[in-house]
Amino acid sequence: MKNFSSNKIIAKSKFWNILKKTQKLKKKNGSIIVIEKLYERKNSFIKIFGIWCKVKIKNGFVNLFKEYRDFVKTGAVEQLYIELAGRFKTNPKDILILRVEKIHEIESTKNNIKQFLTKKLSYPMKQYFLKKL
Repeated sequence: MKNFSSNKIIAKSKFWNILKKTQKLKKKNGSIIVIEKLYERKNSFIKIFGIWCKVKIKNGFVNLFKEYRDFVKTGAVEQLYIELAGRFKTNPKDILILRVEKIHEIESTKNNIKQFLTKKLSYPMKQYFLKKL
């Protein structure tokens, strides 16, 4: 199971909370064998990641699908945490990440991602003039 958390203690806590909710497994009936930090090789190519998550808000739980452009999965997950903290005022402990996958450009559904996929993408060049003193 992949768990996105800041340290080992929070990772253990999230792991047992997920198992308690999904598998009805208690802490006394299981054990954690290994906790490892996974490193992903950082390429110079931007990828599109799709994140399926469950978020606890005031009215209950909401299932969400979000798309982010980033170099690595952890960067996309950080963007998710920041966006949901701004939109729904949620803590990272209230966000349950179900799946993170790399998505091909054709499968992208969100408009804010599609705008960067055109071949003729160009950015405006602003000219800066130095003032003479």
